[in-house]
Amino acid sequence: MSYSPIEDLVAEHLRRVRMLRTEFEDERARLQAKGDALLAAARDAEQRAAEQQAPQQAIGAQEPPTEPQPTIDLDAVRREDQQREAMARVAAERARAIAEEQAAVQRPALTTQQQWPPADNATALHEDQLREAREAIARSAAARRAAERVEPIDYDGYDQESEYFRGRNWFG
Repeated sequence: MSYSPIEDLVAEHLRRVRMLRTEFEDERARLQAKGDALLAAARDAEQRAAEQQAPQQAIGAQEPPTEPQPTIDLDAVRREDQQREAMARVAAERARAIAEEQAAVQRPALTTQQQWPPADNATALHEDQLREAREAIARSAAARRAAERVEPIDYDGYDQESEYFRGRNWFG
């Protein structure tokens, strides 16, 4: 007979299968015995508990006192809900009225013309330049913050985390 590596592999595989089967059977038998022992212990505990309760029931055949169950008055709950809703409506109306009053007070203040001093001397011109420079700095800082918040996009219209982009063939 000639040597065959496939036969060796098959023999090794069968040997491992037999070994695993015996380990499985041993483990199953061990777990079955453990389960039977736990079941017997639970039955013994139930019997002992039943034996202890039997004399107690014979001695005092009275029920334990029960606490009275609270009753829920649905009408009272409904009335409370209606009161809360009415109070919320009144509070909303008050807040709206206060906001309208504040807006009416602020509106004339916004429409009045600002009286800037005439820029006839060098200090007033310098102050105007400083104010304009500060405004330009604030605008550029705001633009920089806005640019930092923008996330880069994929120009095909899909972001890199999308299913379409993930399943795409990169090389073809």
